[in-house]
Amino acid sequence: LFTFLADRKRLEKMAKDLFKVVADGTVKIPITGRYKLADAEKAHRDLQGRETTGMVILTEGEMGAGSPEIRREETHRAARDLKGLKLGLPKEYFVDGLHPEVEQLTRAAVAQCRALGAEIVDVELPHSKYGIACYYVLAPAEASANLARYDGVRYGFRAEAEDLQEMYEQTRAQGFGAEVKRRVILGTYVLSSGFHDAYYLRAQKVRTLIRRDFDRVFARCDAILGPVTPSPAFRVGEKTADPVQMYLGDIFTANVNLAGICGLSVPCGFTTGGLPAGLHIIGPAFADARILQIGAAYQHATEWHKQQPKI
Repeated sequence: LFTFLADRKRLEKMAKDLFKVVADGTVKIPITGRYKLADAEKAHRDLQGRETTGMVILTEGEMGAGSPEIRREETHRAARDLKGLKLGLPKEYFVDGLHPEVEQLTRAAVAQCRALGAEIVDVELPHSKYGIACYYVLAPAEASANLARYDGVRYGFRAEAEDLQEMYEQTRAQGFGAEVKRRVILGTYVLSSGFHDAYYLRAQKVRTLIRRDFDRVFARCDAILGPVTPSPAFRVGEKTADPVQMYLGDIFTANVNLAGICGLSVPCGFTTGGLPAGLHIIGPAFADARILQIGAAYQHATEWHKQQPKI
């Protein structure tokens, strides 16, 4: 949802007519200007319980430079099958360390996509194994730089203190949680003099290699399928004492962020213990509509998204 630039009456009309369900079951979305983030709650309420098979995609060219005056109305029906699509299956995503039941559920979801008409091809992402290490160099570095502004002076939380130096220290000590502090310290380290080239710059080079791997794969296929996490969902607080194990849970999703491409997670079943697993659908940059169509077709053919784990 985009920032909506308009007067109050137009905004109220937009909120009232934001989502209408037309006769054929698709969702009709009138577009008049840009949406406001506050409309997200309204949109969520309107869409609850509905099959959201409609979507509107606005490209940068359609939006125009500096002009919010867009008037367009479009209804798009998501495909009920995957005929004509070629979906890649990376061998690097099915290796030692992947939970057997997660692999079984993921392969069953891939088989379902094949049954829906998709062609499944084997692909390779040779640098994906470096993704998690690369991500946890770059992400903390960015966090360290971005969070430096939270010093209690300009905005946000401010701790009570006797002097300015103590206020800085207490604000950051009390305002940040353990994980945030961990990332700030790690990010500050990799950006420090003497380590910038050895860690941060090298991680950026690896990021480029990962992006090129995806570019080569997407030259052959329309999207990539794989597991979302290497293990089923774990209980709240179960792994907080071991941050590295929690970081490894991002091993399949971190590469999507590094490459600047899009990804979608859809439920694909439960383990024998009743824990959920997800199918990861990855597409090229700006191919959001494509992966949403694949996800919609898969969910139309399955019932996993309508079920909830027993807690």
